[in-house]
Amino acid sequence: MNDFDNVNTSRPLRRFWGLVALQKKELISIYFFSVLSGVINLSLPLGVQTIINQLFGGVISTSLVILVLIVVLGVVLSGWLTMLQMRVKERIQRKIFTRFSLQFAQKIPRLDLMSVEDYHLPELVNRFFDTSSLQKGLGKVLLEFPTASIQILFGSILLAFYHPVFILIGITLMGLLFVILKSTYVRGMLTSLMESNCKYEVGGWLEEVARTVQTLKFMGMNEFPARKADELVCNYLDARQAHFELIQRQYWAFIVYKVIITASLLIVGSILVIDQDINIGQFIASEIVIIMLLNSTEKIIGSLDVVYDMLTSLEKVHKVLDHPQEQEHGLDIFEISKAKGITIQLENLSYQYKDSNNPVLSNISFEIKGGENVCISGTQGSGKTTLLQLFTGAYLNYDGKLLFNGYPLANYNLQKLRLEVGVYLSNTELFSGTLYDNLTLGDNTHTIPFILETANKTGLLPYIQSLHDGLETKINSQGKKLTHNTINKILLTRSLLTKPRLLLMEDCWSGLERVEQEFLVNNLTSKENSYTLVAVSNDENFAKRCDKILLLDEGKIVAFGDYASVSATNEYEKIFKHVV
Repeated sequence: MNDFDNVNTSRPLRRFWGLVALQKKELISIYFFSVLSGVINLSLPLGVQTIINQLFGGVISTSLVILVLIVVLGVVLSGWLTMLQMRVKERIQRKIFTRFSLQFAQKIPRLDLMSVEDYHLPELVNRFFDTSSLQKGLGKVLLEFPTASIQILFGSILLAFYHPVFILIGITLMGLLFVILKSTYVRGMLTSLMESNCKYEVGGWLEEVARTVQTLKFMGMNEFPARKADELVCNYLDARQAHFELIQRQYWAFIVYKVIITASLLIVGSILVIDQDINIGQFIASEIVIIMLLNSTEKIIGSLDVVYDMLTSLEKVHKVLDHPQEQEHGLDIFEISKAKGITIQLENLSYQYKDSNNPVLSNISFEIKGGENVCISGTQGSGKTTLLQLFTGAYLNYDGKLLFNGYPLANYNLQKLRLEVGVYLSNTELFSGTLYDNLTLGDNTHTIPFILETANKTGLLPYIQSLHDGLETKINSQGKKLTHNTINKILLTRSLLTKPRLLLMEDCWSGLERVEQEFLVNNLTSKENSYTLVAVSNDENFAKRCDKILLLDEGKIVAFGDYASVSATNEYEKIFKHVV
């Protein structure tokens, strides 16, 4: 999707002011130091003016030495205040990184999956790295802009004391600066966003190349990755050039503005000296002030590219944070019923993916009673996995009714509901961490004996016992170097550790030896279990052990009931006996 569509260039500014509002304490410190620094910096032109007047006497007096010491002390104090501002800036940068790191970590697991189904989530989350540009940009803006602005203000006030004509020049100075910023902001923001979009397209493609590296490697001398990258890089360079041209125009405007102001002040100052409206010391002091003002203005203009990068980074970071998240309010299923298992009822339920023309599930109705074991079977594309995903609460944009213990699924607090649901789907994965972390997902309430007991039920215990570091063994991302069977057992053990009242599974015993399959199926379907089991599988041995079998074909129920009734149907023969 194109992030550049329907761009609101005022939104980044609103986000900026919202972020700044969170740094009130630091802002007070920065502005306090900026005001002090601005006042102290005026000691230089005032001191130079007085020193020049003293030098006309031709004698090195005590007062002259004191004046020199005061000017030097002013320079030292100004530098010290700058160091204090740098400390505040560093504190702000740390707070920004901490804030967005935790916001991302909390937001991602709670994302409404419907809102991100058009994105590749790992690529989308790469926007987090814009916090680096945000840190640098915000620190620079908060440190340099207030200091430069206060110096311009105080310098203009000081010039006004020398002669009223300087008031007009000062107002013109600030007015022209405002016009330059105002007239170029929108275009600058648009080109900066476009440049960033193109940059992420390049990064996204390189990530795709890395993800499919084996496919591309086995194609031999395939230049497609490089050609595609070249095309995207060209788009980036065009966008970068457009943004750079705008920055250049801004700086050319400043150069013209600088020439006009410098010429005006030199001419006006010379005339005032000739007419003896100001003395030579005041003239030199005024020129020093003008140089300070121009340097402050140049600092602001020269930092505009940083400002654009900062605002763009803020917009990119919020591209993740602005996505809606699942509701965290509603019914607590544990308070509604503490009975064994969860009862599930469907009435005329239909579901259709956003970009699909046909429904995946069409007007299906059935009931699963608490504590029952149910096998969902069907041909490829029949809607089995989608139905299981609906039971997880990941997608609530369905038509019809889906009730858990008599209440609509959408009315539940999904976070609390999932504490009662164990899930093992084909897209469930391992992450980089210890085996213990992968099993418990950070829930330290699980005791080691309970973990080992659960692992014994899934057949994982022998693997744990074979490890030198046991549960503290490091697991690579996505379980690399582990066998498919071991990964399945780890994921299944994880889903059982929560002591679920509803266990949702996809065929987790595929690939296991027959003895292991029997062992696992017996444990999962035991009547001693306190959960409702709903599993997608076309394994006939498992289907026989279940209380009910649900057969799906093209999103519709073709059979539902116990094994005796369902096994007598033609659909059963088609699915389990592979009869065409």
